[in-house]
Amino acid sequence: MGSGHIKMEPNIPSLLFCSFSSSSSSTLLHHQILKMEDRKRALVSRLLQNALVHEVLGIPVDEIIIKRTIEGKPYLECDKVGMEFPNFNFNVSHHGDYVAIASEPLCLVGLDIVSCIIPCRETVPQFVQNFSSYFSSFEWDEIINAGTCDEILIEFYRYGVALSKFSDLKNFD
Repeated sequence: MGSGHIKMEPNIPSLLFCSFSSSSSSTLLHHQILKMEDRKRALVSRLLQNALVHEVLGIPVDEIIIKRTIEGKPYLECDKVGMEFPNFNFNVSHHGDYVAIASEPLCLVGLDIVSCIIPCRETVPQFVQNFSSYFSSFEWDEIINAGTCDEILIEFYRYGVALSKFSDLKNFD
């Protein structure tokens, strides 16, 4: 597992990330590994949240209570943040080989990771066509007119297809 981070300072936005990779040969085993890898990313996500809160705010790990909004954004349930960080918040995301967390002491922060997947069993135009109904006509025109297949994929992912839309894909090895 590779990882990297920017040193967490109380008054400076922070970003940490970890990367994973795995491989498999059979489809059933592949799906089991994907499920296990997703569990690992979720665990790393929780560990990053606790590490961030502990490092930045000095709250002991056993006193950290992290909850989620209705939309799924994590937040610290604590009255110890005080006036120094009246809007301390963070967001975490994981997909593919990456897990990341970002924090901000004053402004709302958001984070969404999409690991670019190259289709294995269909062409790039066929692959992106499966998702045409998720985009506005402006977005779709930007995607399909981006240029090369690589540029089309970059533009496709740039428009932030929701990660849940990828969960039904069965076209990848």
